[in-house]
Amino acid sequence: MSAFSEELCRLLQERGLTLREAARRAPCNSGYLSKVARGVRRPSEDLAGRLDAMLGAEGALAALATRRDVLKLSLTA
Repeated sequence: MSAFSEELCRLLQERGLTLREAARRAPCNSGYLSKVARGVRRPSEDLAGRLDAMLGAEGALAALATRRDVLKLSLTA
């Protein structure tokens, strides 16, 4: 998982929101958001900004989305 996905999941849990509800509010495709939350896909700057605003993250998610380590691939065998 990436720092962005970890923070996204933490904020969603803290606010009692499911991925589906977050996708509805953002708005974005729930499948895409699921991939972002698992660190499989990188969030667009636009989506990161919308999620940041919706979750009241005060710029934390938006800042994490611009970091190079947003996407981490698991290389375990």
